[in-house]
Amino acid sequence: MLKSYFLFSLLLLFKCADAHSPQVSTISFLEDQNNKWSVFIKAPLYTFQLALTANNPGLELEKIGPIEMQNEISKLLKSNLILNDDLGLSLANEKIQLGHETTIYYTINNTGGKFDLTSLSFKAFDKLKDHFTLLKIVPNGKKEINYILNTDNKYVYTNHQNKFFDAADNLFYMGLAVAFSILFMIIIFLFFRKKNTMKVKLFLLVFFSSLIISCSKSNETNTSVNSTVPDLYKKIYGATSITSDGTNITIKTKSLPDHKSSYYPISNPLYESYNGTTFGGFNFVKNPNSIIEQSGTFKIPMNPKVDNSHPATPLGPIGIAINGVVFFNQYAGPAQPLTNEIASFDKYYGHPQQSGMYHYHT
Repeated sequence: MLKSYFLFSLLLLFKCADAHSPQVSTISFLEDQNNKWSVFIKAPLYTFQLALTANNPGLELEKIGPIEMQNEISKLLKSNLILNDDLGLSLANEKIQLGHETTIYYTINNTGGKFDLTSLSFKAFDKLKDHFTLLKIVPNGKKEINYILNTDNKYVYTNHQNKFFDAADNLFYMGLAVAFSILFMIIIFLFFRKKNTMKVKLFLLVFFSSLIISCSKSNETNTSVNSTVPDLYKKIYGATSITSDGTNITIKTKSLPDHKSSYYPISNPLYESYNGTTFGGFNFVKNPNSIIEQSGTFKIPMNPKVDNSHPATPLGPIGIAINGVVFFNQYAGPAQPLTNEIASFDKYYGHPQQSGMYHYHT
């Protein structure tokens, strides 16, 4: 019986760990053998689009081309990345590679001599909901340092005492806390089992079952539709909600496919291993990303009109399938064909990008 409760506890942990993950960007500082430092910033292009819109409400992204997009991203980063209070430091040799996963590269010029990161403020994404930035510092010949920048620390990092917070240590203590919680429940069971075995069993069963249900809840899709929504939109069974205010239709989705995919975590019931062929007869090659629950919102006019200028569709989500999965356009990046990405389509011709947003292409 005790073994059963232990296995039940492990199942709970895996379910909770898989229930929801936020969007992630990465900023890495690397030191080479000549003690020169470089900066790599990596995030989904969709994240940059959201950040640009949040910081510049009047900016019309659909009307700018790749060069203008690079310039806007450059301004966003340079105005929101401050190193060591910006004393004698500058970013040089900028390189921006646009795509679903966008990468920006800089070298650090330090007029004051050898560079040593003592403080950092990076607020390019601080206005985005449910997002954090993983800071990586890789000194030459030394241990890699990880630090999480989020709203809790206001996207600011300090190292005045040369003491670093290691994200791995944090995970260790979190795991230790969970282990003690499980041990506590086992002690309760052992202490009371002789006094009223049936009640204790019932209590533990209800306790663990309710927690598993609550952790699993975020993976379920029950579409809420109000009465004013046109029948056409009611066919979208995979959305979390569909509402109308008489002017716009608002559709919210988690973009979680209801079919099986090798991009789901192995612990997910919808995971399946796949090594066949995909769209166009390509042999499937899995990309390194995994499906992660999203929080997407679409607003569609009740009475849409044709735009006479016919602008190009932007990168990122442009539509939604009836199962709640979002559509991207036919490009891998600005005017870049999908040729190099097609092999990563799963059996249902979809795949996730860096932040875990599973999507199909038009």
